[in-house]
This record gives sequence, structure tokens and C-alpha cells, in this order.
Amino acid sequence: MNFLGLTLWLLIAYALLFFLRFSLAGQFVGLSLLLTRHAQPGRILFNLLLFPGVLVHELSHFFMAATLGVPTGEITIFPHQDQGEKHLGSVKIAHTDPLRESLIGAAPLLVSSLLLVALSRWQFPTLFASNLSLISPLNLLTNLYAKLQSPLTWLWFYLTFTIANTMFTSQSDRRAWPFIVGLVLMLIVFFSALNLVQSLGAIILEASTQVISELNIAFTLTIAVDLFLLSFLTLLSRVVSWITGRKLASW
Repeated sequence: MNFLGLTLWLLIAYALLFFLRFSLAGQFVGLSLLLTRHAQPGRILFNLLLFPGVLVHELSHFFMAATLGVPTGEITIFPHQDQGEKHLGSVKIAHTDPLRESLIGAAPLLVSSLLLVALSRWQFPTLFASNLSLISPLNLLTNLYAKLQSPLTWLWFYLTFTIANTMFTSQSDRRAWPFIVGLVLMLIVFFSALNLVQSLGAIILEASTQVISELNIAFTLTIAVDLFLLSFLTLLSRVVSWITGRKLASW
């Protein structure tokens, strides 16, 4: 697959993970309504399961700010609402320039993506060492089934779930991103004017292709985790509905 195709799948994978997160939250709430007639227990359980990911998210903000020399304040790792936006946690960051604000806002996405790659490399090293086109679906399923016999694989499953579903940036985190986009475009124009794009292009393309390929493997495995859990919760909800005789309005 060429660079454009790899990049397109990365964007699609990120979008899928974004929407799967809301689907999973909805399934927890729906199951809670079927069992207790109340949504809050499902929300609490979902938030508790995401707690390690929330820690990663907020500490990413904190350490990026500290690295860039931006003062920080109180760290909150429990769900709350701020200016009409719901947060699983937050870190108070002093006002700074758009560049540092953008980097601090993007820190959870960057750190979580690296952690997902590291976790996937830990449990599925052959996927990163081999040409994926040479791995047959039957061989892959056999290896995955064998992996499920190990408790460490279930630890990978849980850590992947909790990190992936808390890595998304909030609206406030994205506030300064237009500045970064503008800066990148200006740099491209600048390098083009100096005729450096062609000479740097091959180096940048090779490095970017490797990074995006590894992210794609990790994100594909993460999508599989979320889809498996979503399917399980959907089936469980149907069973509970059949037993209790209760149905959700969306059905």
C-alpha cells in the first residue's frame, strides 16, 4: 500500500475509533437501563473501566506542559462538567502561545498512539516484523485464538480498550490546532521556495511511511478490540431484554 493509502486508512481508523467510543458508552448505558431502569450505573461502570486511560490522558497534558515550561495547576481525574463540556478529567494549564498550546492539547493523542503501538508490538511482534500481505487470515485467527489462552493477552485487551477510548482530544484541547495547520502550510511553502522539498521528500516519506504503517497495525487491532466488546455488549443486551421483557426505545 502506498503512502496515500496508508494515510487514508489511518484517518479512517481514527474516525472509527472515535465513533466506536460513543457506541460503547451507549451500550453500557443501555444495558444499565435494561437491568436497573437507570442510566447512571452504566455511566459509572464505563468511567471506572476507563480510569487508567484517563490517567494517561491527563498526565500527558501535564508532562507536555512541564516539558515546554508552561505552569500547571490542579489535576482532576474524575468526571465533571466545565463550561458545558463533559470531561473525564482535566489539568489546569496556564495561558501560553498557540504553538505550545497546540502541542499540550495534542499530547494525549500522541502519547496514547505510541502506547497502543507499544502494546501491540508486545503481544503481536510478528505483525510488525512480517509483511502483512504474506499472513493468511486463517493463520492470523489461529494465532489470535492461541493468544487468548494467555492472561497477558487479556491485560493487553483491557489496556488497549481503556487507552484507545480516552485518547481523543476535547474541544478545548483543539482550540489552537488551526495555528499548527497554518504553520505546517507556511513551512511547506518556505521549503518549496528554497527547493528543499524534493531533497527532503524521500527521507521524510520513508520515515513517515514506517510510522504510519505501525500506527495502522495498532489501530486495526484496537478497532478489533472495540468491535469485539461492542458485539458482546449488544448480544448481552438482547439476552437481558429477552429475560426481563424490557426494551430500549432505540429498538
